[in-house]
Amino acid sequence: AIENCSQRIFDATSESTKGDGNDSLSFRAKLSEVASKLLRQNWPDETKMNKGNVGKLLSLFVEHSPNRMDTLSHLVNDVLQEVPHLGKGKGVAVFPTCSHQTFGNYYSTVLEYLWKELVNLFNSPLGKTKDPTAASKAMELMHKMIGLLQSLFGLTKDHEALAKKSIIFQQLKFGSRFIETFVLKAIPFFQVHFQHHEDTILDIIRLLQRWSHQLYHIISHGKREKDANLTKEAPRAKKALEMFIHKVKAMLKKNRCMTAMWTKTLKAKDIDGSTIKEERESEDDEEEGDSENEDRDEEFDSEEDDDEGSGDSADTSENEYETDEN
Repeated sequence: AIENCSQRIFDATSESTKGDGNDSLSFRAKLSEVASKLLRQNWPDETKMNKGNVGKLLSLFVEHSPNRMDTLSHLVNDVLQEVPHLGKGKGVAVFPTCSHQTFGNYYSTVLEYLWKELVNLFNSPLGKTKDPTAASKAMELMHKMIGLLQSLFGLTKDHEALAKKSIIFQQLKFGSRFIETFVLKAIPFFQVHFQHHEDTILDIIRLLQRWSHQLYHIISHGKREKDANLTKEAPRAKKALEMFIHKVKAMLKKNRCMTAMWTKTLKAKDIDGSTIKEERESEDDEEEGDSENEDRDEEFDSEEDDDEGSGDSADTSENEYETDEN
């Protein structure tokens, strides 16, 4: 039943993209509403819950929602947060199709659309505005997106049973995409509005900085566990994180506020937040080689390092800017 419904909605969606104007918007809103009803329905126990179809319905629900950020916030705060407390075979009360079985579909869809919302923001007039008042709205949205990412990553950090390989891979994949877009779009936007919104911009950067700690832990985890998927995705993620460091440093230096950011040495931690034993750290260090060790003590607020330019980005390590908050 779910498969047939999702397929019919998917076909209808394809047709709706051909229309324009209010009729098209109204149709899309109705699609989101229908998908939502199917996801919220209490299906009989004998219903075959195809995870792929649940994922399709969820994508339709979010994609055509009149307010995607409100929808994503609801899914993170009111739906996914309930999964750790579910009994076997049970679903979340407000979204019965969200269970331990379909958690991965819900989780990856929300991750993907948070990244897409950042892309959409900077493709919209709001993301290109030079008006300080309008810019504050864009920054509020960015702050909210990063907060939701923190909540999602905290969910798997606090509940190890949810940290499946596929989930961790999605975290690294869409986390790195979010950082890439942030570097390419948000940093130039911040530069334009830095004079009027310095405190807000620094707050957003610190928030993103704290969240990105977990990406480094995932990269290290993939290397230790010799996970092929994580290892394949790691170079792109590391490059995005390195570019974030250099672009932020350049912006802060240009605005003469390098001392606004600081650094401490980051303790090596696993994906659940536990500190890794020194023996394991030593093994990793040996595998990294001398070239990476030379960069371990670089500091985020080092103007000397900033003068070297972006050509050194490939050698940047996470300790260059991450903060041990224990």
